[in-house]
Amino acid sequence: MGYTYKKTAKDGSPRYYAIYKLNGRWKWESAGRRKQAAEALLKRREMEIATGTYGQVKDIQFTELVDKFLEGYVEIRLKPRTIKDYSEVCEGHLIPYFGKKNAPAITTGDCQAFIRHELSKGLQPRTVNNFLTILGKIFNQAIKWGYAEKNPVSNVDRPRQPQKEMDFLTPEEVRRLYDACDPDFLPYPACAINTGVRQGELLAMIYLDLDSERKCIHVRRSISGGYLTEPKSYRSRRTVMMTPSLCAILAEHKARTGGKPDDLVFPGPDGGYMSPHVLMGKFRKALKAAGLREITWHSLRHTYAALMIALGENIKFIQNQMGHSSITTTLDRYGHLLPHASLGVGERLDNFIFGDDVEHYPQISTWRGYV
Repeated sequence: MGYTYKKTAKDGSPRYYAIYKLNGRWKWESAGRRKQAAEALLKRREMEIATGTYGQVKDIQFTELVDKFLEGYVEIRLKPRTIKDYSEVCEGHLIPYFGKKNAPAITTGDCQAFIRHELSKGLQPRTVNNFLTILGKIFNQAIKWGYAEKNPVSNVDRPRQPQKEMDFLTPEEVRRLYDACDPDFLPYPACAINTGVRQGELLAMIYLDLDSERKCIHVRRSISGGYLTEPKSYRSRRTVMMTPSLCAILAEHKARTGGKPDDLVFPGPDGGYMSPHVLMGKFRKALKAAGLREITWHSLRHTYAALMIALGENIKFIQNQMGHSSITTTLDRYGHLLPHASLGVGERLDNFIFGDDVEHYPQISTWRGYV
């Protein structure tokens, strides 16, 4: 007769094990964070041993699969904020719907029904699609672990997400914002607009990251959900160039605050990390004083990209500055702005090749393919 056993992990959370005899020796098998999952696993293993099917059948309850996924994949590979997000989605949405089902028996039709169920609760398509992404990752791991032969999420018809219009400030609006900002707050939006750094990267920046001689910022860390982490991806750990005006603004900011090398450049009221809610409160106040519409802080990152494209900067340079994982990401998000940057490109190419002598080459019109 086997039994279940509870251990406490280093982070204080419980870990349950099913303990049973196999070939005269006691075997421990992790069942995750729930006692019920351990009891169900123990019952299944004892039945398999009794019927001689142990090692052949790998049925697993969805709840148990989620526990294995969180413990054996998420917690050892992902950042604390992402672990928290995954856990909340699993506990709040996936387990309540799929929890008691046998995971290998879940079909594409079941996933399609889950989509309808979540949308009927008033959730946005983007949110439900995020749930499906996590569900798909759970089944990818299930396949690797031998609990499933295929991923039921692969052929799901995902809900269509309405295209959200990108908002950014024009040069004239940027000037209005600067004029309306309190001197103590101006460095915050100025840094975002002139470098394109993410909000978490901005709030985690220390003075040691600023290089006034080379006019650049070394992005080395980020703050997300109260957790200090590495930047979003390996390309996010980067060096971004500063404009002369931003160098001057930050130098004045440092002199005014008496910042030391290890001090935060943009601290909160208590000297620690500034809360995004506090930052947005100050930002809304500045927007209102400037007579501008309310936009998100992330729109300042869009503003940087839009201004760079308008200046005709190389898209690869923009990708590196913004820390996108691939140039595809940059083109997908900002490619629709490129046609405006290409106005006059034909004239510029002619002038580059022929200079002032372009009118002396009338035979150009007879070249093959010329229209």
